[in-house]
Amino acid sequence: MSAMDPGSPKLAGSRRLAAVLAADIKGYSALMGIDEDGTVARVTRQFETLADPTVWQHGGRIFKTMGDGFLAIFDSPLDATRCALAFQEAAAEENIGLPAERWLQYRIGINLGDIIATADDVYGDSVNIAARLQTLAEPGGICISGSVHDQIRNKLGGGFLSLGEERLKNIVGPVRVFRVLPDASVLAQSKLIRPRWVAAAAVLLLLAGAAGWWVWASLVAHEPGGSREAASLSIPPISSGLQAQPIAADPHREAIFQRMVAVMSDNRFSWRTVERVALEAGVTEAEAHDILAAHARDVTLGKSKDGKLIVRLADH
Repeated sequence: MSAMDPGSPKLAGSRRLAAVLAADIKGYSALMGIDEDGTVARVTRQFETLADPTVWQHGGRIFKTMGDGFLAIFDSPLDATRCALAFQEAAAEENIGLPAERWLQYRIGINLGDIIATADDVYGDSVNIAARLQTLAEPGGICISGSVHDQIRNKLGGGFLSLGEERLKNIVGPVRVFRVLPDASVLAQSKLIRPRWVAAAAVLLLLAGAAGWWVWASLVAHEPGGSREAASLSIPPISSGLQAQPIAADPHREAIFQRMVAVMSDNRFSWRTVERVALEAGVTEAEAHDILAAHARDVTLGKSKDGKLIVRLADH
C-alpha cells in the first residue's frame, strides 16, 4: 500500500489544519482466531484494492496502517466524510455471501484539527481524537467530531445524529460527537432497478403474513382452553408467518441489510423499532421493512403494544 509521502511540502515538518480519518476493524481478534492466515490475506488485499484507491480518489493519503485498521489525512473534511461513506458501502458489499462471523466491518472516526507531520508520521490531538471517535461508531458506521460537522452539515446529503458531548480518553475537554447517516436518495442511485411486480409481490407477502398472524391470534383467544399467554403477546413474531425469500441478488439491498444487522448486533436479543433501524441505516422505514422481511430467516419482525413495527436478530 502506498503511504503518505513524508517529503510533501505540505507535510514535512509542518503544522497545519487537516481532517484525519481513523478506521478500525470490528472484532479483529475473533476473526484472527477463526482463520489467522485467511484474515491477514483478506485485510491486506482490502487495504490495497479498496482502502488505498478510495482514499486517493477523494484527495487523501494513508499515512499509517495497522493490522486491524489505517489512518488517513485529507485537506477537506467533506472529502474525508465522502470517502468514509464510499468505503463503508464498498466494504459492506464485499461481505455479501460470507457468513456473518467472517465479515470485515469497519468503525470510522473523523476529526478536523491541527496536525504535526514529521519525516515518517503525523501527530497531534487531532489524530488521537479521530482514533477515539472510531470506537464510538457502530460497525459499518461513521462518527465525526463537532468540528467536522460544523464544516459539512449543509454540504453533505443525508443527516446526522447527535450523540452529545463525550469525554475521550487522554483528550482535554469534551468533544461533540455526531453519527453520519447516509443519504438514502444518493445510495438509491446505485441500486439495481427492480420490476414493479416484484415490489408489489413483496408487499402482498407482508400483508398475507400479518393477516395470518392476526387470524391465528384470534382463534387462540377464543379457543376453549387455548393459550391466553400466546394471545396476549405484546410482541407478536410477524416473521413466523412470513415465507418471504430474498429477492434476486442485489448488492445495494444486501449492503443495507448488513448495516441494519450492525445496528442490531450490539445487543442481538433487544427489540428495536424498524423506524430507528432504518434511520441509522440511512433508508426509509418502508424500504427497511421490505429488506428485513426478505431476510425472515435472519431476523424476527413484530409489533409493539403501541402498534409500531419492531425487529431483532433471530435467535439462531
